[in-house]
Amino acid sequence: MSSLIYPRRSLFGPLVLIGLGTLILVRHHVPSMQMATWIAKYWPVLLIFWGLSRLVEYVRSAPGQARTGLSGGEVALLICIVFFGLAYSTTWRYRNNIFGSDWNAEFGGWNPFLHSYHYNAAATANYPPGQTVVVQSTWGDVQLSPSPDATIHADVDDVVHAEDEGTAQSAFSRSQPVIRADSGHLLVLPAGDQPGEQVESNLRLSVPPGAMVIVETRRGDITASNWQADLTLSSGRGSVAADHVKGNIQVTVHDDSASLDQITGNVSVQGDGDDVTLSNISGAVSLQGEYSGDLNFQNLAHGITFTSSRTNLRVGALPGTVDADMGDMNIVQASDIRLTTRDKDIQVRRFDGSLDITNLHDSVTVATETAPTHPISVSTRDGDIDLQLPPASQFSLQASARRGTISSDFGASIKDNDELSTAASSGGGPAIHLDTTDGSISIRKATPGSQPPTPPRHAPRPPKPAHVAAMTAAVVTE
Repeated sequence: MSSLIYPRRSLFGPLVLIGLGTLILVRHHVPSMQMATWIAKYWPVLLIFWGLSRLVEYVRSAPGQARTGLSGGEVALLICIVFFGLAYSTTWRYRNNIFGSDWNAEFGGWNPFLHSYHYNAAATANYPPGQTVVVQSTWGDVQLSPSPDATIHADVDDVVHAEDEGTAQSAFSRSQPVIRADSGHLLVLPAGDQPGEQVESNLRLSVPPGAMVIVETRRGDITASNWQADLTLSSGRGSVAADHVKGNIQVTVHDDSASLDQITGNVSVQGDGDDVTLSNISGAVSLQGEYSGDLNFQNLAHGITFTSSRTNLRVGALPGTVDADMGDMNIVQASDIRLTTRDKDIQVRRFDGSLDITNLHDSVTVATETAPTHPISVSTRDGDIDLQLPPASQFSLQASARRGTISSDFGASIKDNDELSTAASSGGGPAIHLDTTDGSISIRKATPGSQPPTPPRHAPRPPKPAHVAAMTAAVVTE
């Protein structure tokens, strides 16, 4: 009886070990070697070695020797190599072309073989009154604070990522901060004219507080406090925070958060990022862009206009708060609200003025402590509408619930119909229009204590007109 000859062990494992050891050895002896570039361009060599090793094994196999294809573990390893190889090379090419630069992709400078070296540098210059100060930073945080005199002070903490201390010292000497006049303004370069990709320059800049300042950084956080003039702050990849600014402020933020507090002028925020917090702002507020985090607005004297691909919100005045995330929006103590959105559970409490809400695929709850004096319109689909009004209210109601029901606490008699329910009254007062599909409508009398407590605020709430009337309505169902 012939015995089965088992297959020889694969040559691929030893070849991989030899290749990795060779790369690491060369990298240690040739520090200038661009390891990231080699991996991104030549990772398919692994697949070639693997295929050659299997071919050699096939040719060298003896007659009658068992021959097998790829095992389950080898198939999984092959998939991992191809997936991570394609992902890494795509990332490298994206970083090293014009699109990666324009879209603020930052993958350069990363190298597991580099060390971090810390240095300090400084520069000063006299501030010519009336000139705008422009800060341009490639990589590093920018902290803006008032200067006690008419001098600009730039203190820089440099972090140099290099193979050795000599290389780091050379990169640091080429990245000294610069302050100079340029095209009618004063230009501040934390890392000089030719910053290296491996130099992170964190800037602490002191400028006379009455100067207009523009800060532009490709990667890094920006903070400003106690300013008395206009500010323009733009971060390609990093957070922006400012407080106690007596002027207008424009903010552009990407991939991170924005926080503005105690601003006396107008505020404009745009971009795409994470959390946005806007509070205690006296001027007009505009927010544009796509934000994946939490939105918090509080005490905005002239309200806010927020525009994104999913939501359009306009509030005339906001002595209270607006809190929103990807699935909910709560508005407390606001006036003249106009909102169009989708897939959000919306709650509006203690509002003044007109109210116009259009929501798709979720519910809307509206409650007020005083009888309405302006039109109310709420429309939704695949969601319920819950309207809570003071018992002494007068209004003209038109409600429609397709494939739903309508109920009322105001003495109306409503008949349910699975296909269509409509209600109308001519009680006088402001018009209320409620419309839903595949949902129900309830009109309830608000009871004392049903309203949540008023949040703290820093500005007095405008007085509300008092209205005491009783609604008499005859509801007709078709």
